[in-house]
Amino acid sequence: MSEIEEEVDSYPPWNFSWVVPDKLAAMAWPQNKENLRYIYEEGVRHLVTLSPEKLPPVEEFQQLEWTKIPIEEFEPPTIKDILKFIDICQRCELKNQPVGVHSRMGKDRTGVMVACYLIRFSELDPERALRELRSMRPRSIEDLPDFESIINEYHKSLQLVLLTSNFSLLSRLQPVGIHCRGGRGRTGVMAACYLTRFQEVTPERAIIMIRLMRPGSIETPEQERAVIRYYDCLRGTRPSEIQEIKNGI
Repeated sequence: MSEIEEEVDSYPPWNFSWVVPDKLAAMAWPQNKENLRYIYEEGVRHLVTLSPEKLPPVEEFQQLEWTKIPIEEFEPPTIKDILKFIDICQRCELKNQPVGVHSRMGKDRTGVMVACYLIRFSELDPERALRELRSMRPRSIEDLPDFESIINEYHKSLQLVLLTSNFSLLSRLQPVGIHCRGGRGRTGVMAACYLTRFQEVTPERAIIMIRLMRPGSIETPEQERAVIRYYDCLRGTRPSEIQEIKNGI
């Protein structure tokens, strides 16, 4: 009597794992409908593809919602890419839809999104987020300074967004005051970010305005970059080229 080979209906894509159970899963490229069926059976309801060179056959398995955020291989995501991914995760959280994210190998582009997810939703700093990522998903973002840098950029931008959001909430109730030791560097950065958010001026103009109103403010390139990073994060754009901003007009 001949053996009858049983057909396999589903099996996991390579490098599949849950990052946060029932919230976010990460994986390499799902190559066939069996891979897609597996992640659906695991609970994933919205799949995010980062690899334009490797697309899953979603037309063969249409139960999954699908979003493509195309990022070229060996290139890090932009702030705009990260913000789009985080927005998808926020919307899926409200609908109780676990998210799956993948790139070709599920290591570097996927790793950036996972680390930024941990920063946003688990309130980790970049170093801790990277340690958690590499512990859960070994060989993610190895010796890739540009990929680590964009994670740090996202974290810095997120902190500025949260701070100015607090300003907005407080200022609806009463006037707000802010200070640091000298009232120029850190305070100047926050004041300039406030102007870009609520007066809708460019970061360059905001810096000049603060310098005119409060001489000695925002004197270092890093302070200038912080204002420009915040402006870019608000608009979901790639970090701007830093141009020298003259003191005064």
